[in-house]
Amino acid sequence: MFNFGDLRAAVTADILTPHQATKLETFLKSRHPAETDANGENLRLLSNFNDLFVTFGIIILFTGLSVLSVRIFKVDSFATDFAGMTLITAPVALCSLIMMEYFCRRRRMLLPSRVLSLIFVTSVTVGFAGVWAAILDPSQRFGDAFFSRGWFAPLNFATALGASAVIFLRYRLPFALFLIALCGAGVAYSALAALEAVPTILAGGMSLTSGLATLVWAIWFDTRDPTHCSDTSDNAFWLHLAAAPQLILGLSILITGRGVMTNTGLTVGLIESAVLLGTLIVLAALALALNRRALIVASLLTFIWALVSILNSAGLEEMTVFFVVTLVIGGGVILLGAAWNTARNQVLKLLPRKGLWHKVFPPEPVLET
Repeated sequence: MFNFGDLRAAVTADILTPHQATKLETFLKSRHPAETDANGENLRLLSNFNDLFVTFGIIILFTGLSVLSVRIFKVDSFATDFAGMTLITAPVALCSLIMMEYFCRRRRMLLPSRVLSLIFVTSVTVGFAGVWAAILDPSQRFGDAFFSRGWFAPLNFATALGASAVIFLRYRLPFALFLIALCGAGVAYSALAALEAVPTILAGGMSLTSGLATLVWAIWFDTRDPTHCSDTSDNAFWLHLAAAPQLILGLSILITGRGVMTNTGLTVGLIESAVLLGTLIVLAALALALNRRALIVASLLTFIWALVSILNSAGLEEMTVFFVVTLVIGGGVILLGAAWNTARNQVLKLLPRKGLWHKVFPPEPVLET
């Protein structure tokens, strides 16, 4: 029987290029749909156990390289030596980029590539943070500059955004899109935080708008691969993962006037909780229609919060609330996972099916028996 892991091995052995493997995988899946998993998203977190093995080595190597850089450049204080911060991160960034050429561009090893991209983006951001701190206010400590109101944080997020874009443009690593989306949102949020007295509705609107923009970007990738069987689907997955928490947070703030966790407790009014619960159910239906589970996973915490608020408003005791919430949430997730295809078909009956909508909301495949 055909094993899709064989294609990963062929790429690793340089028998096929990643592009050729993707095209062959798509072709074979179209010829043998019964051998594919129609219930799941084709999520590739690891190529094989060697990914973990190499990743452990990368973490150990860069830990030692960072300490060695500190010793070589004789950095005494990370809080005030901005030039030293830039110097010690330069070897780390350069080494990570060189290793990306082999492990990502040539070998396409998934986990090592993601770890190296995080190391590169972090080292570049920290290195330039020393530059921005020296330019904006060299008299204050680094930590004070980062958490103060002003343009230091937006500049750092913009630097991380640029470094993430370099990774994606050079290596076409899907995980880099996740970093791009989060860093882009960080630029917007930190720029908003730099203003005085930001209205709650503006903060919620910013989160919702950013989440919707990321979701549209993810859907655009999905329309190019409705069957979720190529690297394009991986691009969409990481963008869905970045969009989901922003959507949930934005809706939560706009409906309840606060985030999920506040200093005033975990409960809100009955009406706000009911509206939020209904909104989350609509998002779950959207996740079913898109055939993406990220929206549901990201909304679980907020769903629990809203349900707890409603049950507390009904006057139930704490232990009863605990039993009801765990049974409803746990049972619901299990049932949805087991009957995902059936639930999708019911939702798809309510949606348009012609033109572009056919790609946005792909139909459930009919498997041969």
